[in-house]
Amino acid sequence: MEWVTQLLCPSEYQSVRFVRVQNKGLALFHRLCFVGVLCYVVLYQILYQRGYQKVDTFVGTPLIKIKGAARSAEGSFYDAVDLTQPSIEESAVFVQTNSLYSRRQVRGLCAGIDTKGVAPAHISEVCGEDGYCMPNAQTQNGISTGRCIRDMCEIQSWCPLENNSESAENVLQEVGNWTLFLRVDGRYMNLLPLKSFSNFKDSELVWNLNLFYLGDIVAAAETAQTLKQVPYRKQGSSRESTDSPERLSMDYFKNIIEKGAEILVDVVWDCNLDRSIEICAPRFTFNRIDGGKGFNYRSSNEYYDQGRVYRDVTKRYGIRLVFRVQGVGRLSNIMQCTIVLGSGMGLLGIATILADVLLMYGRKNYKYQEVKFTAVEDESLMENEHI
Repeated sequence: MEWVTQLLCPSEYQSVRFVRVQNKGLALFHRLCFVGVLCYVVLYQILYQRGYQKVDTFVGTPLIKIKGAARSAEGSFYDAVDLTQPSIEESAVFVQTNSLYSRRQVRGLCAGIDTKGVAPAHISEVCGEDGYCMPNAQTQNGISTGRCIRDMCEIQSWCPLENNSESAENVLQEVGNWTLFLRVDGRYMNLLPLKSFSNFKDSELVWNLNLFYLGDIVAAAETAQTLKQVPYRKQGSSRESTDSPERLSMDYFKNIIEKGAEILVDVVWDCNLDRSIEICAPRFTFNRIDGGKGFNYRSSNEYYDQGRVYRDVTKRYGIRLVFRVQGVGRLSNIMQCTIVLGSGMGLLGIATILADVLLMYGRKNYKYQEVKFTAVEDESLMENEHI
């Protein structure tokens, strides 16, 4: 290998020598390689990949607001302030659709209710053979005392324990018709640092661009449908004050109302800024990411009553929407175009390299090597002022 010789003999220098080979097959191969590389640079790198444009990522944040009203089977009234808990999250929002209340719990001793346990951290609360319960063992609901009460181990916990059988009594069907207002503001910092982009231009509401139905979001996440944008227009009639979009099926919302769901909302700002900047708008995709397990969390409120500490625990089921803002912007840039053209011109040399490889390792490579390489051993040539 010639490159090995150059490394082992650092005192030797090789200069370029051009050899004109009269071979039609080799010339055709060289021209085809040259045209192929040229097409790759022009058609793919420059035109298809838009190599003449500078690329930058979109940096933005969402602002989320929920509006609506609902009534439970018991007749209790709720609005968005009641059911949007916590009231603010970073790039996310939770809307309650169902709840389980455990009221006036107090620290004490009571019989366990868990029959399965979660090994190895928590043992079952069912008494073992001969009524044995492991003392001081952790269970899902408390710490075992070692006593057995009606085939269940006595535990130290907040009593009475939570009863999941009541979770379907507080569902809120109307939440599917609640609206979500979404405003996303951001910029392409390296392309147009002074230009702000938003999906809420001139305070204009547009269905499925900045205003959504929660029921439609759930249906789109389950079916991968695209929500069509419809302008929001006020009408003169008080019964029908707006033009609503074509609604998706509410069956998907009814399927998740008891256990909840977690949905990822991708807000993608992919814009070609060489076109009109005003038409740059986001694209929305909805995907359910909880795997059908639902979503819930608990919150508690402790208080004193006649000198004793009580607490009320609320287990909230609902829809948690997680927003991910991303995107790529492109804008023509002379420096980027120069870099792509320069690298493309360098790639054109591949045609010559491939042709040389055929000559070097072909059947008559010795003839090519004889005329291609000429050894000059006289070091006195370096002293000649003409060299």
